[in-house]
Amino acid sequence: MRTETKPAVSVITPKKIRRSRSRAVSVQQAARFNAVLSLCDKSPSGLVWKEWNRGVGARSRECGETAGCEKRNYPGIYLVGLDGQRWYSRVVVSALKALHEAHNGNL
Repeated sequence: MRTETKPAVSVITPKKIRRSRSRAVSVQQAARFNAVLSLCDKSPSGLVWKEWNRGVGARSRECGETAGCEKRNYPGIYLVGLDGQRWYSRVVVSALKALHEAHNGNL
């Protein structure tokens, strides 16, 4: 009979850092971003609302207000909620820039 022995010292391995998969932005989604959001250098997230976001109470944002909020415990990272999904503001900004470049024929 073979018996297995456990090591005297247990080894603690660090947990794997799980990263969420990045979502590709479709042309339709970029067009939706363009319909409701605008690029702005003065906004901390880089985005402002073009129209009322249909929010209620504290979540309501008027046109011209900063889009998105700062992610908890990550200063400088902003999330924008649109159509039931949250997007990083940098993803939205890059999608809008790509859409504007394609529209102007720079691609």
